[in-house]
Amino acid sequence: MSQREICAYTLLPRQTVNNVINVFASQGLLRWGGSKHDKRVKRIHLTDEGGALPPRGGHARARGGTAGHGRARAR
Repeated sequence: MSQREICAYTLLPRQTVNNVINVFASQGLLRWGGSKHDKRVKRIHLTDEGGALPPRGGHARARGGTAGHGRARAR
């Protein structure tokens, strides 16, 4: 997946996604790689350590919800 695809999916700004990617890369959970089709695009790949982590919380859209777009609370 590319950084642009992650931004589009999570609706987060590019700088936020970039910061998270850099932290995960420094922890050895993912690595950058080139795209087979476009050398300008860098793809993000999970390492074995990153792929072995159990899924946790995450962004509402990644969990199947829509943050802030639910029904209004009853008063």
